[in-house]
Amino acid sequence: MPKLTVGGTVITGVVDAKVHTFHRNPNAADNVPTIQFEVQLRLQNTDFLGKWALAKQSADRYKKVELQIMNRENTVANTWTMLNGYLADYQVIEHPPTGAVTTGTGEHGFYNELVIRGNMPEGQDYSGVNIATVAAGAAPKDA
Repeated sequence: MPKLTVGGTVITGVVDAKVHTFHRNPNAADNVPTIQFEVQLRLQNTDFLGKWALAKQSADRYKKVELQIMNRENTVANTWTMLNGYLADYQVIEHPPTGAVTTGTGEHGFYNELVIRGNMPEGQDYSGVNIATVAAGAAPKDA
């Protein structure tokens, strides 16, 4: 399972995670790409993520976020580090849309969905590493 750390706090129960880097202009590459982590996790019993989602425009809204993506041997395949991430979308889902149990998300499919987006500090030019960085992990033994 992926491992998510937000501002030094380990978030447990991550079921699925995606790293999504894209350009908003359909005709050409943007000067600064958008990077976001899309994460699904079991319902949290703490208020940490909710308070982060509601944080006012200040230093509390932006946190260092680390996402470790695991390979099939459960060793780290990649470590993505967002230097200045904010919670762009936070959903608490009581029941899956189909009414079915979502596998792995906990009792009766109660879960959270997050979109954490990287932000470049104002007054800086994009350097390729001042929004997020990526580090390689270990390849599976039979790769």
